[in-house]
Amino acid sequence: MDQYEMIRTGCRVYGQNISEMARMTGHSRNTVKKAIRGEPCDIGDVHKKQNNSSWRKQIFILKHGI
Repeated sequence: MDQYEMIRTGCRVYGQNISEMARMTGHSRNTVKKAIRGEPCDIGDVHKKQNNSSWRKQIFILKHGI
């Protein structure tokens, strides 16, 4: 799951707000808003400080509401 999908899923399915998603992904709130609206935005591999295991933890937290 890329960051774009994670933002959309987190906000729409799991009810995370924009500020929480911005903190979790390291993107600005404006970038998160664009991702939610479906506008093209540059959310590639900009923030390489997180590895796959940290993303898996974040997805687990979103799914289980911890």
